[in-house]
Amino acid sequence: MLPLLKLVAQGEIARPDAVQRLTEEFQLTPEEASKRLPGGQTVIYNRTGWAKNELQKAGLIQRARRGVYSITDRGRALLAENPKAITRAFLIERYPEYREYIEASRRRSSSAEEGTSEALADLNAEAAAITPDELIDTAAKTLTATLEADLLERLRTVHPAQFEQIVVDLLIAMGFGGGDPEMGQRLGRTGDGGIDGVIQEDALGLDAVYIQAKRYQDGNTVGSPVVQAF
Repeated sequence: MLPLLKLVAQGEIARPDAVQRLTEEFQLTPEEASKRLPGGQTVIYNRTGWAKNELQKAGLIQRARRGVYSITDRGRALLAENPKAITRAFLIERYPEYREYIEASRRRSSSAEEGTSEALADLNAEAAAITPDELIDTAAKTLTATLEADLLERLRTVHPAQFEQIVVDLLIAMGFGGGDPEMGQRLGRTGDGGIDGVIQEDALGLDAVYIQAKRYQDGNTVGSPVVQAF
């Protein structure tokens, strides 16, 4: 937030111009400047808007006119102290109205059992400030990674027959057999010649995909000799 406050101190500025100036100040590469969040906004544009909102809630900048912001006397006074950084924890401790804003936001988003004091403690413990959109993106990636790990663990422990059926179902879902569950069949029995399943690619059964389901432990992949032997 400090770079934006220093920028606004130089004169009234609109958000798009602030984004451009900050991009130049931080010497972002074209790839870094164009990096986007799932919602479509670039990261730098989103962070600039978030910082603008936080500074405004703390009374450090104000809206001069539509889409344009200027620094306040409070903002200039803070810069005169030459702070090394401006964080949410700093604003909460320093400005009562900002603390009230955070408390109100947390009351709307937190359950009654969590309590405002606990929510504020979590904020103070944050090592780095990230925008809500980035927080959602990070949480989504974490949940996805957890789900993937849990799914792999379950696949390694299910009964062999169930694993073979899952492989057949997966290939059907990927479009084999026209996506028709009736076109896939698990075989996996004694004397099947190593064939665990088959998917008919046409109704007459003239074109078929034969499946061998291999389940190896973590870190041990199916090598080419096994594939060639099949």
